[in-house]
Amino acid sequence: MPKISAELRRNILLLYLMNFLENSMYIDAIYVLFGRQFLHLSYLQAGSLIFIGWYASIVFDFAGGVVADLIGRKRTQMYGLALQFAGFVPYVLTKNYGLLAVGSLAYGIGLACSSNTLQALVYEQAREESHATLYQRFNAVSQAWTFAGKASAALLGGLAYALDPRLPYGLMLVGLGGAFVACARIQVPKKAEDEVADDKSHTSIARTALHTFRGNRQLLYFAVIGLFFGVISELLFSYYQPFYLTFHVSPLGFGLLYLMFRGASGLGAYIMQHLPNKMGLPQIQLISVAGVGVSALLMLVLRYPAVLFAPLAVGVCIGFGYPALRLFVNAHARDSARAATLSFATGAMNLGVGVGLSVTFWMADRYAVPTVLHIILAATAVTIVMRVGMLEGFWKKLILRVGRLRVGAVPLQGD
Repeated sequence: MPKISAELRRNILLLYLMNFLENSMYIDAIYVLFGRQFLHLSYLQAGSLIFIGWYASIVFDFAGGVVADLIGRKRTQMYGLALQFAGFVPYVLTKNYGLLAVGSLAYGIGLACSSNTLQALVYEQAREESHATLYQRFNAVSQAWTFAGKASAALLGGLAYALDPRLPYGLMLVGLGGAFVACARIQVPKKAEDEVADDKSHTSIARTALHTFRGNRQLLYFAVIGLFFGVISELLFSYYQPFYLTFHVSPLGFGLLYLMFRGASGLGAYIMQHLPNKMGLPQIQLISVAGVGVSALLMLVLRYPAVLFAPLAVGVCIGFGYPALRLFVNAHARDSARAATLSFATGAMNLGVGVGLSVTFWMADRYAVPTVLHIILAATAVTIVMRVGMLEGFWKKLILRVGRLRVGAVPLQGD
């Protein structure tokens, strides 16, 4: 890490710890098993206990960013962590589907409050200290810590489920409580506090964020493809548990699988420290989309046990997703509405994830494995075509290249 102030260094280390703890999803590899085996629900009902919260986070994501710009990023983050904690309490106390759904809703609102709040704070603090590349490094490494939390927690969650199906949800409470303590120790710079104290309204913040996208077509394209990438990547990722249940994988086996998948995503996020220096962010987004198709194709053609490793290709590419999106947005966002602008973009991707999450479980109840994988492949192909078509100057370069080919062919025609 380059020479930076003690305050910024402390904040960054605390944020790494927070990302690890908040994203230690002990239920990642077993929530379908919990719904199917412990609560005796259908795939769609079991998945709903996740996607209710996810849709809530999407609905409130932009509002959460506006609130963070309005009342302060640290305060909003702490409210978000408290709501997430409250959302998991019913899972250790009751089997009542209605109460569990309310808990999922509370978790989703808390997730929206936590979205991008402290990312915006660190970006501004790093820029003030004239560290142009520091945020790029932090953005990648913090996402790597996110996936490290998911990977390690997936394995522990599988072990915990084998002991007691409620235990992974109890571990969620421990992790979120630790993240709350870490957040409380973050020091907000005085300049950031003064900016929060300025006379800003929620409407002016929202207007500034939306104007940022209206005024930059490539930024809007990036957000649109982010939405479609969210759909196809989650169609595939959420299908892992229904897919591998056909091979009778145990809870511990799922823990090991998700340790591998999330570890691959952590590697992808870590690579994002340097990859943007070698190629453009839209090209990185295109590679991410293609990775979904590669893994879906491998799941379709490989046999057991080789098929267990099929998702590794998309795992690395999923690690590119959010770091690339945040880098692209932060390069264009204004300080006065930075969290809101980030939330608009990540909200679009999260909307795609929510669609993919719910559609996958709907399909799992109705269609055979090859049908689902063929649908994912078709959706991926459409997204690749869209991303290529939206690359800046693509059609102009294509027309010029075709024109040169035609001009070069004229003498041959006269021979």
